Amino acid sequence: MKSNKCKICKVRRQQRFCLRKGMDICWECCNNMRYDRKCPVECRYSVKTGEGLQISKTNADSLTEYKGLIENLMDMWMRLPQDALDGKIPEELSRSEEGRSKLINYFNNTDLSKYIDISYIKRKLDLKELEVGMKKESNEDAGNKYLSLLLAGDLEGSLAFHSNGDEIRSDPEWLEDHLSQLKGDKVLGKIREFKIISSAMSEDRNTGLVFYEINSKYDLCLKIVRKAETWKVASRYNGKMEIVNGENEALRHIAVLISKNELSQAVELLGKYIMLYPDSSDLYYYQGVISSMKGKSKGTKQSFLRAIRLDPGFSEALYNYGLQLHLEGDIQHAADYYKRVLAIEPEEVKSLNNLAAIYIDLKEFKTAEEYINRCKSVEPEYEPLMANIKRLKENK
Repeated sequence: MKSNKCKICKVRRQQRFCLRKGMDICWECCNNMRYDRKCPVECRYSVKTGEGLQISKTNADSLTEYKGLIENLMDMWMRLPQDALDGKIPEELSRSEEGRSKLINYFNNTDLSKYIDISYIKRKLDLKELEVGMKKESNEDAGNKYLSLLLAGDLEGSLAFHSNGDEIRSDPEWLEDHLSQLKGDKVLGKIREFKIISSAMSEDRNTGLVFYEINSKYDLCLKIVRKAETWKVASRYNGKMEIVNGENEALRHIAVLISKNELSQAVELLGKYIMLYPDSSDLYYYQGVISSMKGKSKGTKQSFLRAIRLDPGFSEALYNYGLQLHLEGDIQHAADYYKRVLAIEPEEVKSLNNLAAIYIDLKEFKTAEEYINRCKSVEPEYEPLMANIKRLKENK
């Protein structure tokens, strides 16, 4: 089997063919060469023109790669004589108070913020008095923090960087399910290290995909969304970026099999698709539907719960989870879920009617009548409603 490791370091994953070396290399080894501006100009990753800390044009497959390149450029700049500093070497200047003052004055009067991270030079040259603007967190930063917490074993802490983190923490059932899923995950459940391979951003700059290699073996893609000016992990994909757009086709395939009652084949494919799309609420919803059709109440309930936890606004999953609770006799809990459905779809007749049935059982007849009237105004001939109207008359 052909190795996918970089031909230079023989450790990291190869990503591109290097015209300078004539071999496949990783982005880290690429950065370690191209900062000297000696790569063939035909290479799309070569650093084009510019002097010192300025770059006119280059390419990178992630913000992390670009940051690494800039840091290499800054390191080289600090080690060489600079005309703008009267031929002095920045590293040598930083060893005296007078030299540090000269460096601070240079940076205060030179607009380099669009090219470099000034805070890096401030830290490396110990320029404590150099004022640096606040750096905005990127989608890659959020993804790295999320994975770092998982790596440290702080599964609950990672929810700080999850798009549904607050909601999951507030519901004990959701939290238990979330932690259980992470612990059992074949990739994140055994994470020892991670490296960014590449990233991409949507046109509106509100959604990013970050592709990682986990444990030098597994592919992981995180979808990270902008939420209230911060970045949060929305979903995971166990594969390269290319599989992200395949989820809809997977869902269509499962739906067709269910409609044909080919449940065994649907179950087999669901297992494979869930491995690829572990955060797909729709896949878990279909899993719940199949379990229900097979009469497996425990599996049904768990699948619908996970679908809700992954997508709190999934009204069909909310209703079906509420129905499972209702069938088990947990009517108070079931009522809460039916009401969540109505908060999203105020005229959803099944939830209206089932709430009417619950309040008849609780002998809260006035409330039951209110739900019956709401249901009747939406669908007067709804057959299950007739049974509740009859029950209400018999029990009042």
